[in-house]
Amino acid sequence: MAAKTYSCSKGIYYYGVKLHWMAMHQANRLPMPIWIELTSAAEHDLPPLNRCAELNILNKCHNFLIMR
Repeated sequence: MAAKTYSCSKGIYYYGVKLHWMAMHQANRLPMPIWIELTSAAEHDLPPLNRCAELNILNKCHNFLIMR
């Protein structure tokens, strides 16, 4: 999963992963995670967001808030 990636600004190679997550706001409490994905550091940020949209996460979260 970890990818060897080059950082131009630092002039070094590094290994790493990215944690993408979306959380639901809760008043006076910590946000409740509703979607979490771990990707390679080399992957752009947009594909995980598109996968989240394909899973219809935001609408499910909205329906959950209405039902509470």
